Amino acid sequence: MEGVIRANWKHLYPGAHEKLPHNAPEPKGKPLRVWGEFDADHAHDLENRRSVSGILIYMNESVVKWYSKRQNTIETSTYGSELVSCRTAVELLIKMRYCVRMLGVPLLYESWLYGDNQAVILNCSRPESIIKKKHHSCAYHFIHETSSIGWLFLVKQSTLKSKSDILTKALNPSKLYEKLKGWMVSN
Repeated sequence: MEGVIRANWKHLYPGAHEKLPHNAPEPKGKPLRVWGEFDADHAHDLENRRSVSGILIYMNESVVKWYSKRQNTIETSTYGSELVSCRTAVELLIKMRYCVRMLGVPLLYESWLYGDNQAVILNCSRPESIIKKKHHSCAYHFIHETSSIGWLFLVKQSTLKSKSDILTKALNPSKLYEKLKGWMVSN
């Protein structure tokens, strides 16, 4: 698929593995695909300039969790706010994968996370990238370590296709309809 970078970086995070529930029931049925989209609106709050994260978590093609929240930190760049949103989305994917396993549902091994910020996708998908700010570096390494396990893949998606925009920005009715057409609104 276009926009996907597959890197082998297990040597950077030896021993990294997905924490699987030891007491999960035997998986039965058809495998389920868990994936997500993330976005951020930089400096959205006019009072304190905090950004807003918007995240959608899907099972197969159905939204099972939506998340729209003002970020806890004030980010000085769009990159920073998108990185915080990506980290939160990865955390939500980890929780959802754990819950699905505890319900005895088999999972497809890969989970894809779509975002519209090229810099975040590239930096978090390449082992040679480095980040200098400490709090960005922590988020970056968390995403890197999760990617090194092999189940998480970050994918660049067009802003026009991103449905997570509805959780971060005030859209006029025609733009909102375009985002939701064929998804939540029947024609």
